[in-house]
Amino acid sequence: MITKEQIRICKAIVSIFETGNAQGDYTKTTILSDGAGISYGAHQATDRAGSLDRIVKRYLALGGARQEDARRVLELLDDDGTIRHSSLSSASPEVRAAAQILRELGSEPTMIEAQDQIFDELYWRPAQYQCEAMALVLPLSWAVVYDTCVHSGLKGVDRIRARFPAACPANGGLETSWTAAYVEARRAYLAGHSNELVRRTVYRPDAFAALIRERRWSLALPFAVRGVAIP
Repeated sequence: MITKEQIRICKAIVSIFETGNAQGDYTKTTILSDGAGISYGAHQATDRAGSLDRIVKRYLALGGARQEDARRVLELLDDDGTIRHSSLSSASPEVRAAAQILRELGSEPTMIEAQDQIFDELYWRPAQYQCEAMALVLPLSWAVVYDTCVHSGLKGVDRIRARFPAACPANGGLETSWTAAYVEARRAYLAGHSNELVRRTVYRPDAFAALIRERRWSLALPFAVRGVAIP
C-alpha cells in the first residue's frame, strides 16, 4: 500500500490535468462540446456521468449552507438538463444560473468535503482495488491507473490493458515494463480516438511518459507536471 503522501501526489497530478492546479480548483465550472454537460470541481465531475449529481447530493447530506440553491441545481441535474449544451456561453439562462451557483459553492468547506468524498468513492477506491489486484506497488503506476479511471471511467483500464501484451506483476510481469507499455498503449488509444476532444488529451500519457523517463516511480518531490510544481 502506498503512503498518504503518495496518494496526495497521485491526486495532485490528476488535478493538474483537470484544472491546471495541483491542489485542485474546486470552483471550476465549465461545459465542453463533448456532451457531458456541466463539468465541475477539482477533478471535473460531470452531469452525464452522474458524479456531479452525487456531489450535490452529498453537499446537501453534509448540511451545506445553501440548501435551496443546491436543490435547484440538483433538480436540473437529475433530468440531465445540462448535457444538451455545448458551452456555458450558449447555454440556457437556467443552466448558466446553475453553473454560477456551483462556482460559488466550490469555495465552501462543505462542498470541498463533498467533492473529495465522492471522488474517493467513485474513482480512488476502485482504482486502488485494480492496482492491488494487479499487484502494483509503485506510486507512479497507481497514478497512471487512477488517472485512467477519472478520465475514461472504471472500464478504461481494462480497455487499455487489452491493447498490449505485457503481463502485470500479478501475472508474473515486471511492473516498470508493464506501466511503460500501458502508458504507450493509452497514448495510442487517445491519439487514434474518433473524438477530437479526446485526441487532445494525449498530454496525459505524455506527462506520465516524462515521469517514467525521469524514473519518478516513487513520486518523490520535488517535480512538476505540465510545468506545474506539486507542493
